[in-house]
Amino acid sequence: MLEYYPLLKLSHICLVLLSGLLFLLRGVLLFMGSSLGRGKGLKRLSYVNDSFLLLAGLGLLWVPVNNPFHNPWLFVKWGLLIVYIGLGIYAFRLGRSKPRCLVGFLLALVVYYFMFTVARNHHPYGVFSTL
Repeated sequence: MLEYYPLLKLSHICLVLLSGLLFLLRGVLLFMGSSLGRGKGLKRLSYVNDSFLLLAGLGLLWVPVNNPFHNPWLFVKWGLLIVYIGLGIYAFRLGRSKPRCLVGFLLALVVYYFMFTVARNHHPYGVFSTL
């Protein structure tokens, strides 16, 4: 399984970046009043990408290098993922007013960035690990 690690890792990274880009694009289109922000095409592309992202992430768990019990940053990343998903749902579906949706969207972007730095630095403090 170790021979697949570089491909799985590269796939996961590319899918993470595409997921963030699609989230940002949907949010910007939505807040600009474009119907494309709520369109089925972009939403489905996001769902398909996120499904492959989940599969790549699960595939990385099978590689002995990524034992979650020896890598506390993985637990932080998973917790942040749950928060990110919740904020995304709030921003795109549950927010009652445009300002509340915008706050949810911006907070989701902050959580996405922090989650990215946790994974990038392999440290639970993410961007703050170098301070």
